[in-house]
Amino acid sequence: MLYPKLRNPLDITIHTEGTDPHLESYLVFRCPLGLVRPSVLVSAVGPVISRFTGEHSIDEIAAALSHLGATRQLISDVVRLCDDNLLLDSPRFQEQLQSTLEAFRNNPVRPPAHAGVTYPNEKVQLEHLIASYLNPHKGTSTSPLIGLMVPHIDFSRGGRTYGIGYSALRSTHPDVIILLGTAHQASRHLFHLSTKDFALPFRTFVNDSESTNLLANHYGRARSFEDEFLHKHEHSLELQLPFLNSSVGTSAKIVPILIGSFHSFILGGRYPDESEPYQSFIGALEEMCRSILRRGESFLLLAGVDMAHCGMAFGEKSALTAQDLENIEQRDTQYLSHLERRDPRAVFEHIAEDGDARRICGFPTMYLMLDLLNILQPSGTPCILDYQQAVDPKTDTCVTFGAASFPLA
Repeated sequence: MLYPKLRNPLDITIHTEGTDPHLESYLVFRCPLGLVRPSVLVSAVGPVISRFTGEHSIDEIAAALSHLGATRQLISDVVRLCDDNLLLDSPRFQEQLQSTLEAFRNNPVRPPAHAGVTYPNEKVQLEHLIASYLNPHKGTSTSPLIGLMVPHIDFSRGGRTYGIGYSALRSTHPDVIILLGTAHQASRHLFHLSTKDFALPFRTFVNDSESTNLLANHYGRARSFEDEFLHKHEHSLELQLPFLNSSVGTSAKIVPILIGSFHSFILGGRYPDESEPYQSFIGALEEMCRSILRRGESFLLLAGVDMAHCGMAFGEKSALTAQDLENIEQRDTQYLSHLERRDPRAVFEHIAEDGDARRICGFPTMYLMLDLLNILQPSGTPCILDYQQAVDPKTDTCVTFGAASFPLA
């Protein structure tokens, strides 16, 4: 602890009450792993926290910031406060992490991580909320779907689009739902499986362990499950469960899959399907799908994805303008047209041409889904069902998302 180091991963944002620049601002620390509740520190400690890299001692930090009134005691107090809140890479944090990993590993069920926060944890209240989003007139399809794209943003912003997307499932009754979603946390691996059942507060979705294990055996069990813990707090799959509960009944089983970043492919200038991990996984996924069909069962590919993440909250240097929002929509429309044509390489080229400037977190998931659909060759024509921009001028954020259906015939 003499050389304090912030641990990884942590999400750190700056929050200011009101618009007065003289008001105190705060650093908000959130743990993507869900180990601790958010921690708040006044932004005045920012210069101290920025030196918690493991390379500077408490004495060196105090000396470097002495012109700001820093003392060794003050730095020690900040270190202790951070460690108490599990913000440092310390024995206390490692002990908590290992304990949490073991508990997750030994639990056959992935408990709900966002109930009571992102959505109600009471059955009747949640079902009423979902029913208010489902639209009996929009999004319905007379043809069963093999694929569906919906958001993974919170329901308060994306409820309408969720509802339009899930309303398209009225003619679809899958035995297996292959859940595809964004892995928002970093990992050495591209694809992350789980053999766990996934729970809502009032019911549990049973894992199709036969299909999940077949997929893992073909792809490689070690890399399939090494970072299974990423599922623990990930929302991209969990936020589909309340809608699935109301849309497909209780008998469908699930295969949960998280897809990591394709950023290295963008930097390297090569398509994902030119890499061994991707080729191995898409082959294993095809075999799993065909195995489900050989069992006489049907499946649905369900992608929980968002699109653009723009604004100063995401690191941009100037505030969003009306023209910026129009430009984002124009580029998003191009992206959606590639999805509608089931063209994964065009999707990749669209993202790569500006270095993923819009930060489309869901594009790896859609690349995989489109690639698989082209292998399976359903005869139906894809349809974009909805597009929305969630804009918050207060935080200068714009998150975009949509819904799309992929009919079987």
